Amino acid sequence: MTWTQTKSNRTLDRENVFFEDENFVHAYFECALWSSVTDDGEPMDTDYDVGSIALSVWDEGISDIDQALTLADKIEGFDLEDYGYTQFAHDLWLTRNGHGTGFWDRTDLASKEVLDKLTAIAEGMGSKDLYVGDDGTVYAM
Repeated sequence: MTWTQTKSNRTLDRENVFFEDENFVHAYFECALWSSVTDDGEPMDTDYDVGSIALSVWDEGISDIDQALTLADKIEGFDLEDYGYTQFAHDLWLTRNGHGTGFWDRTDLASKEVLDKLTAIAEGMGSKDLYVGDDGTVYAM
């Protein structure tokens, strides 16, 4: 992966995204846990945190974010610094999973044309659902 987070000049990979609060990969997974529920209907972030997520899911998430950012960088008028790293991460998860909010709601951060293109990118990635395995680890399908 060649994309680097210019705000802190970190390369996106699993070794340096785990517990760094400012990192938007971390924010992506926090949003995923916040918006997901267990089989019992309880909010997943009540009992699980980003450290509970399987490494394979981290790898998939990093790849998904890289793909989304690569496409977003081609949108004329889109500026990740202005949009906000964590807001982008949250909106990517929420939009791709049809949670009723996301890129299209952020008219204060970008033009409708840009937001429509970001929405199309996220929706084109398909949805992901989190679940807790028998080993207590959080996985995605």
